[in-house]
Amino acid sequence: MRPSSRWPPASRSPPAARVIGREPREIWQDSLQDGQRRLARPAAVLAATGLLGGFHVTLGLLALVVSTGALSAFMPEPAAHVLGSLTLGSASCS
Repeated sequence: MRPSSRWPPASRSPPAARVIGREPREIWQDSLQDGQRRLARPAAVLAATGLLGGFHVTLGLLALVVSTGALSAFMPEPAAHVLGSLTLGSASCS
């Protein structure tokens, strides 16, 4: 499915959109161009990006599992799950 290049409709463009200095239509067009540029990358670059992203997510999940397991040794399991889930976000931000 190809995104419409006519979004947002000109009549529905809010005046508050000018606060950021660009019209929503311009932002939409830039996003479309950026997406087309990214999709035109060579397959090797896309594969490398996907592989590195997968490693990043895997490390975050590993941090989640290890910290939840360690915390459940000395606190109730539901609390350990909550605190362990915080490590997923912090591992992904690094």
